Amino acid sequence: MSYPREMEIYPQQQAPQYSTIYVEEDDVPAMRAFSTKSRRMAFVRKVLSVVMLQLLVCASLTAGCVLSSKPTKLWIHKNYFIAFIAGIFWIMINIAVGCCQVGRGPPRPLNISILVFGTICLSVFCAFITISYSQDVILYALSSTVLILLIIVVITALTPIDITGWGILLLCGSLALVLASLMAGIILIVSQSDRETMRVVAIVLCVLFIVLLTVFILYDLQLIVGGRKYQLEEADWLFACLMLFGDIVNLFLQLLQLFGLIQKN
Repeated sequence: MSYPREMEIYPQQQAPQYSTIYVEEDDVPAMRAFSTKSRRMAFVRKVLSVVMLQLLVCASLTAGCVLSSKPTKLWIHKNYFIAFIAGIFWIMINIAVGCCQVGRGPPRPLNISILVFGTICLSVFCAFITISYSQDVILYALSSTVLILLIIVVITALTPIDITGWGILLLCGSLALVLASLMAGIILIVSQSDRETMRVVAIVLCVLFIVLLTVFILYDLQLIVGGRKYQLEEADWLFACLMLFGDIVNLFLQLLQLFGLIQKN
């Protein structure tokens, strides 16, 4: 007659087997595990569709600024501080969503508003930066971004490579590269280096940032697609959208800077 007692003593050992089966669809705990492959694919389609809309908004705003009249471009150059304000807001949104988990859960007015505001902020930042470059440089950067993304998608879909455990390494690499850029800038200014030396150093740093962002995008996609050591949950759709959208736009901006430096633009 000890069997019922064992069930009383260890009730939580059997609970995980049933905890995510008989729950409501819209409940956040129900979103912590994907019970079927179809749910994972639905999550992937949802995130990629939202990111495509974000990129469309960013591309439309950027193209509008680049193709605008001279008075409009002059106004943008005079009010360049708007880009910095938008960039600061973008960073704050990423900290709130990524570190504080603000907006986590099913689509609600709060996280949808965060998504829209974040998309607008980064789109404004991208448009104000892009307007300083020639159309040839912009086309080179855009085509290179598309090519890199296609290669990343193929690697994610057709290879068993798993870098989802590289999160700490990528973070450390980002901090190290940022510190190296600051130190290089200070050294070049103090030593009063010529412009050609500064241009070469800037090109090297751009290439390193491009490589890092390429790995970041591969890391993002593998977390979204799942099936590897780590993966994002359904409740993390907002974080996934902002993360992937931000890395793609930053990759484009770094390529833009690289081609601009190569052409001495």
